[in-house]
Amino acid sequence: MAFSIPKGPHSLKEMGGGKFVGTPDVIKLLIWNVYKGRHREKWRKDFLTLSADMDLILLQEAMDDGWMPNIWLNDCPDHHWKMATSFSYRKNSTGVATGSRFQASFIDFIRGKEREMFFLTPKVTLASKYKFTDSKLKQKEHELLVINTHVVNFTTTSAFVRFVEELLEMVQNHTGPLIIAGDFNTWNFKRWFHLLRILAQLEIKPVEIDEDPRVLKLDHVFTRGFRVSHTVVHDQVLSSDHYPLEVWLELTGPLENEP
Repeated sequence: MAFSIPKGPHSLKEMGGGKFVGTPDVIKLLIWNVYKGRHREKWRKDFLTLSADMDLILLQEAMDDGWMPNIWLNDCPDHHWKMATSFSYRKNSTGVATGSRFQASFIDFIRGKEREMFFLTPKVTLASKYKFTDSKLKQKEHELLVINTHVVNFTTTSAFVRFVEELLEMVQNHTGPLIIAGDFNTWNFKRWFHLLRILAQLEIKPVEIDEDPRVLKLDHVFTRGFRVSHTVVHDQVLSSDHYPLEVWLELTGPLENEP
């Protein structure tokens, strides 16, 4: 397979603009590996239904192919969209995309050094920051960091660990609330154990999904500084090879080490 990797600023794309002003009482989050939108119209209908009331939309295997970004812009006009490209193939790019009803104050990405064993393609992680004011928490301002990732799949466990440790470079200096979510490809216990161990060092905890019907759990949400108020796995949605996850989060208050 012939693929190319864009350089520098060509790896990041922004479109649309978040229109929410203030701080939401509850942040509604959708996480979904969209399988490159292969089941086109079926996927589009599912996406429109799922995304209608979401504050944050984190997609993996998103496509910069003209078709999918047009759906983001036309059908989610209140969202600010950011996409980080993993690689390009046949003039189309794939990667992770984050849509938010809030305008991002900062975006960055890391394209992991580890590659898929057979195809040699990279995976990418996208970071976005959002500044809020919230009188309830007795803070003038706090900054939310959102990490959207797609972790390497066909690799050794040690390569998996190196990828996760590398993406945490984007987190280690952040003292405020944060969300890390996406497709972690935790298809065996060793991977899951190492992921929990690494994130626990920064007091980042997994969200426990109520009534989770998945046998193979690859997609996860991790948080710090939040209370989970609602979770659901949309197992009736079949337009991708991953079920969408919906999680509602409430800020619990300033962290002890937050300024």
